[in-house]
Amino acid sequence: MENQNEILYSLLQEIKRDISEIKILIPGKANDDPVNDLGPIEMAMQITNLAKPTIYALTSKNEIPFIKKNRKLYFSKKDLLSWLSQGKQKTIQEATDQVNEYMSKNIKKRG
Repeated sequence: MENQNEILYSLLQEIKRDISEIKILIPGKANDDPVNDLGPIEMAMQITNLAKPTIYALTSKNEIPFIKKNRKLYFSKKDLLSWLSQGKQKTIQEATDQVNEYMSKNIKKRG
Protein backbone atom coordinates (compact mmCIF):
# COMPACT_ATOMS: atom_id res chain seq x y z
CA MET A 1 0.00 0.00 0.00
CA GLU A 2 2.77 2.41 0.90
CA ASN A 3 4.57 1.62 -2.36
CA GLN A 4 1.43 2.55 -4.34
CA ASN A 5 1.20 5.84 -2.46
CA GLU A 6 4.82 6.62 -3.30
CA ILE A 7 4.19 5.84 -6.96
CA LEU A 8 1.08 8.03 -7.02
CA TYR A 9 2.91 10.85 -5.27
CA SER A 10 5.78 10.61 -7.74
CA LEU A 11 3.40 10.69 -10.70
CA LEU A 12 1.53 13.65 -9.21
CA GLN A 13 4.78 15.58 -8.81
CA GLU A 14 5.72 14.82 -12.41
CA ILE A 15 2.31 16.01 -13.64
CA LYS A 16 2.63 19.22 -11.61
CA ARG A 17 6.07 19.86 -13.08
CA ASP A 18 4.76 19.24 -16.61
CA ILE A 19 1.82 21.60 -16.06
CA SER A 20 4.18 24.31 -14.78
CA GLU A 21 6.35 23.93 -17.87
CA ILE A 22 3.32 24.09 -20.16
CA LYS A 23 2.05 27.23 -18.43
CA ILE A 24 5.41 28.89 -19.03
CA LEU A 25 5.28 28.15 -22.74
CA ILE A 26 1.67 29.21 -23.37
CA PRO A 27 1.57 32.70 -24.89
CA GLY A 28 -0.88 35.04 -23.28
CA LYS A 29 -1.41 37.94 -20.96
CA ALA A 30 0.22 36.29 -17.97
CA ASN A 31 3.51 35.88 -19.85
CA ASP A 32 3.38 39.42 -21.27
CA ASP A 33 2.97 41.00 -17.84
CA PRO A 34 6.44 42.01 -16.57
CA VAL A 35 5.40 41.37 -12.96
CA ASN A 36 4.21 37.83 -13.72
CA ASP A 37 7.32 37.27 -15.81
CA LEU A 38 9.59 37.48 -12.75
CA GLY A 39 10.04 34.66 -10.30
CA PRO A 40 12.35 33.16 -7.70
CA ILE A 41 15.10 30.63 -8.20
CA GLU A 42 12.57 27.78 -8.03
CA MET A 43 10.98 29.10 -11.22
CA ALA A 44 14.40 29.24 -12.85
CA MET A 45 14.96 25.64 -11.77
CA GLN A 46 11.72 24.56 -13.45
CA ILE A 47 12.42 26.42 -16.68
CA THR A 48 16.05 25.37 -17.05
CA ASN A 49 15.81 21.96 -15.39
CA LEU A 50 18.99 22.83 -13.47
CA ALA A 51 19.70 22.27 -9.79
CA LYS A 52 19.73 25.18 -7.36
CA PRO A 53 23.52 25.05 -6.78
CA THR A 54 24.08 25.08 -10.55
CA ILE A 55 21.92 28.18 -10.95
CA TYR A 56 23.74 29.89 -8.07
CA ALA A 57 27.07 29.04 -9.73
CA LEU A 58 25.87 30.45 -13.07
CA THR A 59 24.69 33.67 -11.43
CA SER A 60 27.99 34.10 -9.61
CA LYS A 61 29.76 33.89 -12.98
CA ASN A 62 27.13 36.10 -14.66
CA GLU A 63 26.42 33.33 -17.18
CA ILE A 64 22.64 33.29 -16.71
CA PRO A 65 20.30 36.31 -16.83
CA PHE A 66 19.09 37.38 -13.39
CA ILE A 67 18.10 40.38 -11.31
CA LYS A 68 19.47 40.97 -7.83
CA LYS A 69 17.52 43.30 -5.59
CA ASN A 70 17.88 43.56 -1.80
CA ARG A 71 20.11 40.48 -1.74
CA LYS A 72 17.42 38.38 -3.47
CA LEU A 73 17.63 36.79 -6.90
CA TYR A 74 14.84 37.10 -9.45
CA PHE A 75 14.60 35.53 -12.88
CA SER A 76 12.60 36.49 -15.96
CA LYS A 77 10.85 33.66 -17.82
CA LYS A 78 11.37 35.49 -21.10
CA ASP A 79 15.09 36.03 -20.46
CA LEU A 80 15.63 32.43 -19.36
CA LEU A 81 13.88 31.02 -22.42
CA SER A 82 15.93 33.33 -24.64
CA TRP A 83 19.12 32.27 -22.83
CA LEU A 84 18.25 28.60 -23.33
CA SER A 85 17.56 29.09 -27.03
CA GLN A 86 21.05 30.58 -27.48
CA GLY A 87 22.42 27.10 -26.85
CA LYS A 88 20.34 25.56 -29.63
CA GLN A 89 22.35 23.27 -31.85
CA LYS A 90 21.81 23.55 -35.60
CA THR A 91 20.41 20.62 -37.50
CA ILE A 92 22.47 19.18 -40.33
CA GLN A 93 20.13 20.88 -42.80
CA GLU A 94 20.50 24.27 -41.10
CA ALA A 95 24.29 23.94 -41.09
CA THR A 96 24.29 22.87 -44.75
CA ASP A 97 22.10 25.84 -45.68
CA GLN A 98 24.42 28.19 -43.81
CA VAL A 99 27.49 26.81 -45.60
CA ASN A 100 25.77 27.05 -48.98
CA GLU A 101 24.73 30.64 -48.31
CA TYR A 102 28.26 31.55 -47.22
CA MET A 103 29.79 29.89 -50.27
CA SER A 104 27.39 31.58 -52.69
CA LYS A 105 28.15 35.02 -51.22
CA ASN A 106 31.94 34.50 -51.30
CA ILE A 107 31.96 33.08 -54.81
CA LYS A 108 30.09 36.16 -56.08
CA LYS A 109 32.60 38.47 -54.41
CA ARG A 110 35.61 36.74 -55.98
CA GLY A 111 34.11 36.42 -59.46
